[in-house]
Amino acid sequence: MTLLLAVSGCRSRGCPGGEGFTGGQKFVSPSAKKKADSKKTVEGLPVHSFWTLLDDLATLVLNTVQLPTDEGSITMATQPTAPQSKAFKLLEVCLN
Repeated sequence: MTLLLAVSGCRSRGCPGGEGFTGGQKFVSPSAKKKADSKKTVEGLPVHSFWTLLDDLATLVLNTVQLPTDEGSITMATQPTAPQSKAFKLLEVCLN
């Protein structure tokens, strides 16, 4: 399975800090401040940057188990963590 992720920055959306932002004090929403202080999302999952999320998603692997006496092999995925499950669900990636 190949997963391609595209990142679109704030500049194309006109959010604070993007193109057209003149400076001054940046606005931080109450929910963003709460996440920054607790390091947890509303669901209680750890807060990730884009790169730490990719690192976390990369730990989900497929293991090939060779059965004894030429009975073949079985491919098994490791059990996803809660953040991995949520991320793959949002990306509409089926893990079964």
